[in-house]
Amino acid sequence: MASVGIATAPGATRRRRTRNRRSLTLGAGVALGANLGVDGAVSAGWVERRLGAVLDTGPDSFLNFTQTIGGPTATFALDTYDQPFFPRQGMRLDATYFDAHHATEADRYSRAEARWGGALSYGRWSYLAGAEAGDTHGGQVPLGDAFTLGGPRRLSGFANDQLLGGRYQFGRVEAQYRLQYASPLWGLTLIGGVAAEVGRMQKPLVPDTLTGWQRSLSAYLAANTFLGPVYFGVADARNGRGRFYLFIGTP
Repeated sequence: MASVGIATAPGATRRRRTRNRRSLTLGAGVALGANLGVDGAVSAGWVERRLGAVLDTGPDSFLNFTQTIGGPTATFALDTYDQPFFPRQGMRLDATYFDAHHATEADRYSRAEARWGGALSYGRWSYLAGAEAGDTHGGQVPLGDAFTLGGPRRLSGFANDQLLGGRYQFGRVEAQYRLQYASPLWGLTLIGGVAAEVGRMQKPLVPDTLTGWQRSLSAYLAANTFLGPVYFGVADARNGRGRFYLFIGTP
């Protein structure tokens, strides 16, 4: 059974920091959407956004700039996971599309991305897999709409958002072991996990960006807490650097 509705976005702010650059996105729009039962939703509409980018350090591959873009957008989401952060069964699929009908200081471009994840379990073990891909067409995509790889669970052996470009592919497989189930007092679930990741960034926006297939291995301890998911891990990659990471929330 499906339900239909109209939603307006009064305003949205998104900040992104990619190595030597900072970007800020402000936006508003209107969309028509429909729920697909209890697990899925689709929407289509129009969005207007204002993108800004500031160079902190490094080569002037990007000068400081501000631009306004607008155009139609569409989204699809399907989520059957049994848990939002550490699922033991189910799948999730998200797809987005945006077509910049007008863009100041830039040519018209379009952007599409799809992400899939799946999970199954046996006893205390959970096995997870994920696949993602995105592409752009037309003019060069602005920094605020570029795809990124790097950071925990996104090629963990690289720095956060180290790889930046207009086309990417990414895959991940994980095994997680429940060291402790949620306690009645704290509601804490403790998990140990290992992950293998592979990804490739194309149409680079920054000179010297690695464009071939990159691989990363990581191991981590994670917990589902009242603050949200918490990860502490170690990762390495052939073309990256061995690194430790600690973060609260989702990558």
